[in-house]
Amino acid sequence: MTLTAEGWRHRETPRVAVMGATGYVGSELCRLLWSHPGVELAFAGSSSAAGRQLADCVDGMPPIPLSTPGGLTPDRIDLAFLALPPGRASTVAGSLVSSGCRVIDMSGDHRLKDRQLHEDVYGTPRDERLAGTALYGITEFARPLLKECRFVANPGCYATSVALALGPLARTLRSRGGLRDCFVSSQSGVSGAGREPTDTTHFCRVDGDVRPYKVGEHRHAPEMAQFLDAVGDSAPVDLVFVPHLVPIRRGIVSTIFLGTPLPAAEVRSQLSESYESAPFVEVLPEGDTAGVRAVEQTNSCHLSVHAVKGSERVVIVSAIDNLLKGAAGQAIQNMNVALSLEETMGLPHVSAMQTLPSRAADATTKATAEAEERRPATWVAN
Repeated sequence: MTLTAEGWRHRETPRVAVMGATGYVGSELCRLLWSHPGVELAFAGSSSAAGRQLADCVDGMPPIPLSTPGGLTPDRIDLAFLALPPGRASTVAGSLVSSGCRVIDMSGDHRLKDRQLHEDVYGTPRDERLAGTALYGITEFARPLLKECRFVANPGCYATSVALALGPLARTLRSRGGLRDCFVSSQSGVSGAGREPTDTTHFCRVDGDVRPYKVGEHRHAPEMAQFLDAVGDSAPVDLVFVPHLVPIRRGIVSTIFLGTPLPAAEVRSQLSESYESAPFVEVLPEGDTAGVRAVEQTNSCHLSVHAVKGSERVVIVSAIDNLLKGAAGQAIQNMNVALSLEETMGLPHVSAMQTLPSRAADATTKATAEAEERRPATWVAN
């Protein structure tokens, strides 16, 4: 079928592409899209492994053929995921958007609106024309705009964990002087550092150790502040962020200490109300604590709220899988909404270690069953 200016609207099954398919995020995208019942994975690009199969490069992946990135024909693709390093994604995104293709950028090239701030944080060039049009894609907050948006800047993993915890509180905090004296301590699995090994991510350095890094200068901190400023109607944001590398494969736990006095019951109630219809965000009951194991290999975020005895200080704990809700899963969630598919379609909602039901379970099962007949039976080359 010929692709018109309206793209996916005129295809029975939307065709998607992944650029940077052999990295941790790119391979997760390919794995999920390969079995997604609502789209066809029509192109997987890799500059380092073209001509091979993804299964040969990454353990546990399907036999997806890898092509040279230059082999992508934009007018035959409805949506492209750019799992490329900062600086490279921006060089590819412009031509794709100009061709009418939707783009979800997994890099940090277009997350920060301010040009000088981007240069200070990333030190890489970007297409400023795109930066002004990018939608920052925390799905639970961007949902109303996704269907009309052509270009999405997918959020960073740490930023996602913090945004989901604090976003619903931003306007409440504005009336109380803003987000004051907020401290965030996050622990991430080693996959968050990317597939290429470094001296600090080598097994002998990581095993048995917990180490903070980029203290007070991590690139996701300005991203958090920008998001909270936007959803809080320019309320003051005073946030200190300290990430830690821990010896696990995947997962993020962010422990957020609020400086502004708030009753824990009020915070829990506000979060629960905000996410009542959000299939992937669970606010845990009083007494439960969010942790990595229950969200590992899912697109879920678990939030728990804790009162500090003897005060009105509150601690919020946010747990996500850094490669799914913090990257590939959220990107596919954004795609589902943008293409008018069921939001939960093709996304895992229950960890292999989790025994409690999730609100996303029934929705995912129903959406998958309805779309199964449209699922591509075989790989279709571009």
